[in-house]
Amino acid sequence: MSQQPAAKTPERLMSLDAYRGFTMLMLVAGGFGLRQAAENGLRRDPETGLSLVAPDSVWHGFWEVMNFQFRHVDWLGCSLWDLVQPSFMFLVGTSMAYSYAKRAARGDSYGQLLRHAIGRAVILVLLGVFLRSSKPGVSTTYWTFEDVLSQIGLGYVFLFLLWNRSVRFQWIAAAAILVGYWVLFALWPVPADFDYEALNWQKQTFEGFWAHWNRGTNAGAEIDLWFWERFPESLNHVAPRHEYATLNFVPSLATMIFGLLVGGLLRSERSDRDKLVRLVVWGLVGVMGGLLIQSLGICPIVKKAWTPSWAIYSSGWATLFMAAFFAVIEMAGYRRWAFPSVVIGMNPITAYVINELLRGWIVRMIDVHTRYVAFLINKHVLVLQHESTPSIFEIPFGPIYAPLYAPILQNLVRLTVVFLILLWMYRRKIFIRI
Repeated sequence: MSQQPAAKTPERLMSLDAYRGFTMLMLVAGGFGLRQAAENGLRRDPETGLSLVAPDSVWHGFWEVMNFQFRHVDWLGCSLWDLVQPSFMFLVGTSMAYSYAKRAARGDSYGQLLRHAIGRAVILVLLGVFLRSSKPGVSTTYWTFEDVLSQIGLGYVFLFLLWNRSVRFQWIAAAAILVGYWVLFALWPVPADFDYEALNWQKQTFEGFWAHWNRGTNAGAEIDLWFWERFPESLNHVAPRHEYATLNFVPSLATMIFGLLVGGLLRSERSDRDKLVRLVVWGLVGVMGGLLIQSLGICPIVKKAWTPSWAIYSSGWATLFMAAFFAVIEMAGYRRWAFPSVVIGMNPITAYVINELLRGWIVRMIDVHTRYVAFLINKHVLVLQHESTPSIFEIPFGPIYAPLYAPILQNLVRLTVVFLILLWMYRRKIFIRI
């Protein structure tokens, strides 16, 4: 069975752009500041033992949920925030099903398509390195490949080689990758005397068979350590023991293949109802399958190590999210609400780069250039409610509730600035694609 497009297949799905845009919206908005707000609200004063949100308050449970869902889990398990990266990578595969079919339809040869894929892969890898090198305190090129763009780039050519193959071949390829990766970790020797406590990693350290997936000593971390030790010290920026491994791109490739399979389904001539049913079934099988693999003790669900169970589990959720967007936008016809997500989803790389480079700068500049306004409001309107000059983001909430709500306002303002840039580009049909 081939995934070649039928003549009447639409070149682009609004639901695909909307889902991709929603994923980027979550990222650019920093989770809407809910994690930081929850931290501030639940933190107990060391002297009084009191917190801003009282333990017996009806809101205490809400902020506890926000505190968990909008941060990465320590090692084992999954939160909503953990699903952002796999969604982005999953949609790379889904988008490939459309973009290369469109290029082939306009007459590009396979060689041209392959060269384009290779060029895109190189740019993505280097762009990821560039963004990592732009972090504060970095004084030279930061040669690591754990950034999501670098991870996509490392697997992109392999993904292209699976494009336009049969559905069966793609399923087999994904399964082979995950089984092979599991075997690598399962057979990798576990150090007998590694001091996890010295690195403060004893909180979630596995024993028994799962010890093969302990942070810092698993196959991915050890191979990274061996690989980077081959380079001069000036190029080696990987910590001796770290959580994210370069080798994560291998199981991440399976995530992108699952996205490619979904893209093939969406491009097929099946009825929308049939597509939706299959998406829901595939999604549920993925979620339940990942949980089953973990419950049987075969492999833990660990996002930072991108374990096979995580690849299956997170791809299941991504498929269910895609099903929801498809049902609401394509089938029910509710499109207007998704416009902000589509604006971002049409320029996802631009949104990501702007966020990575200007995230702190945008907030800092707004704070700097409104500081005098905040001073005047605090002095003449609030009558010095704040002991010192507050940030403009703190003014609306007063000194008591500013720690709780100011992070939310700050992230929403930053999102608005980035969105206006992308809206300007959208209106002028400026779409930066690699």
